[in-house]
Amino acid sequence: KTSYAKYFPNVIKEMQEWGDIRQRLSTNQTSLVSYFFNITTYTADSTEASLAAEQQVLNSYRKGGFQLIPARYHHLRNFLAMMPFKCGEGLFKELQAAGVVKRAETFQVANLLPIVADSPLAPAGLLAPTYRNQLAFIDLFYEGMNNTNFNMAVCGTSGAGKTGLIQPLIRSVLDSGGFAWVFDMGDGYKSLCENMGGVYLDGDTLKFNPFANVLDDAHFDMSAERIRDQMSVMASPNGNLDEVHEGLLLQAVQAAWLSKRNQARVDDVVQFLQDAKDSDEYADSPTIRGRLDEMIILLDQYTVNGIYGDYFNSDKPTLHDDARMVVLELGGLESRPSLLIAVMFSLIIYIENRMYQSPRGLKKLNVIDEGWKLLDFKNEKVGQFIEKGYRTARRHTGAYITITQNIVDFDSPTASSAARAAWGNSSYKAILKQSAKEFAKYNQLYPDQFSKLEKDMI
Repeated sequence: KTSYAKYFPNVIKEMQEWGDIRQRLSTNQTSLVSYFFNITTYTADSTEASLAAEQQVLNSYRKGGFQLIPARYHHLRNFLAMMPFKCGEGLFKELQAAGVVKRAETFQVANLLPIVADSPLAPAGLLAPTYRNQLAFIDLFYEGMNNTNFNMAVCGTSGAGKTGLIQPLIRSVLDSGGFAWVFDMGDGYKSLCENMGGVYLDGDTLKFNPFANVLDDAHFDMSAERIRDQMSVMASPNGNLDEVHEGLLLQAVQAAWLSKRNQARVDDVVQFLQDAKDSDEYADSPTIRGRLDEMIILLDQYTVNGIYGDYFNSDKPTLHDDARMVVLELGGLESRPSLLIAVMFSLIIYIENRMYQSPRGLKKLNVIDEGWKLLDFKNEKVGQFIEKGYRTARRHTGAYITITQNIVDFDSPTASSAARAAWGNSSYKAILKQSAKEFAKYNQLYPDQFSKLEKDMI
């Protein structure tokens, strides 16, 4: 460190900066150019208005790190410099002589040009101004984005604006004649549902029948495995059933359909398993009989006389196909995690069926709020099912929006397979304000996920 640097400490920083520039220049990564930056404002014909406008411009740029100098006695020169091609006719030499021409890298000068524009994303949709205060719009279903799907993952702390971001998207889908289903915990969408004429349902009043939405024998062939998967999750939310369990359960589902069609119940499935256990066919197979007995015990809670029988044995399921908007408040089921998982998976199956069966020209939107609670499935089958649904929804003009409070609820070793599937299959990712402590942990876990600028913004 020289004595000059001791008296002028900023020279060290300037030396480092010039060293970096020299390295980029030697490798042809950049170039140095001369530029003149000029702003002209038009105000009312009064001194007070002119001074006020001048101070607003100076303060705005000073906040961004730019020190502008007001023009004194050079208004005509600066005005002419605004005109196209004027600088090329000799005016630039006059600007150089006046000492107002600066040097910078081409990248910096390009960003100072007033012609630099941010991507508007979509021609219409939810208004979302950019960091340059330019207009941009979010439309999940806009084909011009060339995304692989229309899904969106949103994470942000309480009060970060998650509901304010999602509600206009729901409204736009409904205004276009589409459908919207919302899984909520906390009445966040109740007022929107009332304003839009939707149906608001409490989780405690939900009624299902796994066989109710099967139209005929031809459709049952496509639905049998889905009903089997639904009952598999009901029986073992943690995914402890093996292939033999599921094979036997599929036989029981088929037998229940053949005997009672849409009137079949969980009781009919359990009765088939009981009859199979007592039959001579498996008399010499204690392992098979043991598996049958396990499923009988696990599914008994969902039979008519079981503790959850009212939820899964209804002649008239609560959800109707004619409702344009349905909000399902599931907060009342939070204290019963096994029932919550069974209800959630049943709802996901129902909504996926509605997406497939409704006209492709109509937009369909499923919002899963508080996804860190509602997607906390340990069952890998649920994650695979959600991943498949999220991937295929685009073909039917469908979109899933999954919302959590923290990015680690989506993308971390502790996240559930369902949450990771939702994150990995969402082309749109909206990362709102994060907890500083949790976000720092995430960046340690995935140091290359965000640039320094993105980290500072978040």
